[in-house]
Amino acid sequence: MGYYSQVALIVQKDEEEELDKILKSIDLEKYFQKNNGEFWDYNHERKEFYVVYIADWLKWYPDFKDVSTVIKFMDENEEERHMVAVGEDGHVHSEGGDWTAYVERTCYLTPLT
Repeated sequence: MGYYSQVALIVQKDEEEELDKILKSIDLEKYFQKNNGEFWDYNHERKEFYVVYIADWLKWYPDFKDVSTVIKFMDENEEERHMVAVGEDGHVHSEGGDWTAYVERTCYLTPLT
C-alpha cells in the first residue's frame, strides 16, 4: 500500500542525457516516458526545446534515496528544470520551477456504476 503519484520532470533538451543517466543509476528510467517539445520563452522571442518525462503510479516520497537524488538534481536549477508530483487524490505535493508552462494538470470524473 501507500500513496502513489504521477510525476513530471521537465529539462532542457541539452540536459536530457544527464537526467537519463541519473534515472538509470537509481533504476527509475523504466517508469518514465519521454516527450520532446518546443516551447516559446516568456517573451515569445525564441523557442526553447525541452524534454518532458512523465511517470505514473510511483511512490514519490522525498525521503526515499532515489527520489531525493532526482529532486536534488532538479532543484539545482529551478529556472531551467521543472517538476511536479500529483498524488492519487489529485493533490500537488511536490513541485519546483514553473511546471505549468509545460504540462497540464487535469481531472476526470467517471460514474461509480
